[in-house]
Amino acid sequence: MRTFNYKITATPNTFLMKKKKILSNQKVFILIGISFGNTFGRGPSYMLREIDKKYREELVSYKAGRTAKEYWRYHSKMGGFENISKASVKEFLKLNYNNVAFAYVKSALAFYEENEELFDLDLRAKLDLVKIPKMKGNKKQKEPTYISEEELELLAKSMPEEKHRILLYCLFYTGLRWSEVFQITPNDFDFNDWVQRKGHENQSMGILRVPASIAKGKKSRTISVMPKAMYLIMNYCNYRLSKERKFTHDSRIFDFGKTDWSVLLRETAQRVLKKHITTHSLRHSFATLLVKRGIPIEKVQLLLGHSNIGTTQIYFHLNFEDVNQAMEKTFLSSHSQSHQPSDSPTEKRTGSILKFLP
Repeated sequence: MRTFNYKITATPNTFLMKKKKILSNQKVFILIGISFGNTFGRGPSYMLREIDKKYREELVSYKAGRTAKEYWRYHSKMGGFENISKASVKEFLKLNYNNVAFAYVKSALAFYEENEELFDLDLRAKLDLVKIPKMKGNKKQKEPTYISEEELELLAKSMPEEKHRILLYCLFYTGLRWSEVFQITPNDFDFNDWVQRKGHENQSMGILRVPASIAKGKKSRTISVMPKAMYLIMNYCNYRLSKERKFTHDSRIFDFGKTDWSVLLRETAQRVLKKHITTHSLRHSFATLLVKRGIPIEKVQLLLGHSNIGTTQIYFHLNFEDVNQAMEKTFLSSHSQSHQPSDSPTEKRTGSILKFLP
């Protein structure tokens, strides 16, 4: 369970009153600006900049970091709300035909619908004509990239520092998202209970509780963690607790640069495995591992935190060799001879299957 310590450096009531007053003044100013246009020497262009600014603030507040950056990049490329129209959106999506670009347009139009009163009549008339686009469904869905446990070991040996190796194992054996793994703390793992259950002797699975505050969609979930990963993460946390005064049970376990990690992982994987591997690829790898070990799809869905089971089904990308081995194990047992069909009482076997072919 997380605990938080707050330090109050000013009188709370005074701070709240000031904050409310500031927010109230901003709201009034925006409404006045819309009503009177150039009254204060700030015309429509100023209001459009404020609207774009508000849209960016909402992206930062409600979207994951990378998603917010990509949406804002496309919004800037579009030229802001001022340049959004039926024709411009059609041309924009023609030049940027990908899921993120389509999602950005949907996001911008949703923002307009929720904040319509901020836009002037001319801009509303343009935006009302823009329809929410849909990508054509004839494109084949790209199969997720993943690595095996053997490839994981090769990657781990090539990592420059221990913290990178531990993060690699954590991602592979928990399936955490990019936004989640850099927020987890030692308190989110049940290290003490796991040791009492002799988990370090390979007799019990570990437990990681992902808090709603860091989980996608604000939905908490519980993940079973394999003993190997639990042991490595626990030792890493114990080392930091004993060596670093500022590191506590409430501190982020992985508190280094996300971008640096992404570059390191991508370059190392390309050099060692000749594969394009990202942080999300390790989440795919976790799901693939579960599927190959025979974990039912509905349980995989819970561990990954998917709200729609259709999202989980993309991980069922087993090749023919996997399927063939499973079929052989199931049907070519030592008892299969006893299930051979007997000869028909009115027909004798010819000893050759060719007779029955068309």
